[in-house]
Amino acid sequence: MSGQSLPAPLHALKLTELSHDDPEAARQTFVSHHPSPVQPTGADITALKILSSHITRRSASIVAASVFALWELKLEAEEELLQTLPADSPFVAETEAEMKIARTAVAFNGSVIEQYPGYRANAQQYINDLVSSSSRNRGESIELIPTHESPLLGAAVALACLE
Repeated sequence: MSGQSLPAPLHALKLTELSHDDPEAARQTFVSHHPSPVQPTGADITALKILSSHITRRSASIVAASVFALWELKLEAEEELLQTLPADSPFVAETEAEMKIARTAVAFNGSVIEQYPGYRANAQQYINDLVSSSSRNRGESIELIPTHESPLLGAAVALACLE
């Protein structure tokens, strides 16, 4: 393989471009990023579109499961904290108030969740389904919120967890 360059990977933006409704536009996008002496057929492009759709749906479900698991962990930790606090602790009222928050916002950014058709909607639907089926659910919701500052928010959360 020396002297030969490897083909570029099919990253998120290329998969987004392949999701065109127009098969010829999708084929042209693929050919422009992955030149080959053998031209892809319509069936090849359709197979890539189906495969990328399955991969991104699975990815969205994993993201949703991760967000949901952290939400459940938060609720569990708050319940356990309340059981360990003395009744006269100032943290009792604060923890109870935190447990009554009906909507949890989760900030996100990234090319896949922002640009892949249906990714955010799929992830949100999976989250909604998980929350509604939870035995802990008391009418709460988790909402994915787009933001350009989410890496900063993530760093702030990580720092807060250390303290």
